[in-house]
Amino acid sequence: MNIPSHETNEELAKRVSAALRDAAELAPDGTVVVVTHGAAARFGIGALLGWPEAAVRTLGVLGNCRWGELRFEAVRGWQLRAYNVDGTPPATVASH
Repeated sequence: MNIPSHETNEELAKRVSAALRDAAELAPDGTVVVVTHGAAARFGIGALLGWPEAAVRTLGVLGNCRWGELRFEAVRGWQLRAYNVDGTPPATVASH
């Protein structure tokens, strides 16, 4: 969607992915916490991973007070390790 005087999804993705890279460079062997709006996180993560917008839209909306976990590995590059996490332990699946 292109609304006059507002950035496009592509512009948002470029801006946020650049900010994520910059933040990661501040602690190359550590953990960085970045706080942003859900749509910014979703599009920024997608751009960081090199996903086309159609793939980014398959990610669910990032809920309030939830997070994603990204990790950079020299061989594989950026990887999405977790998404839309809220700290609640995973549900146990009953086996019959």
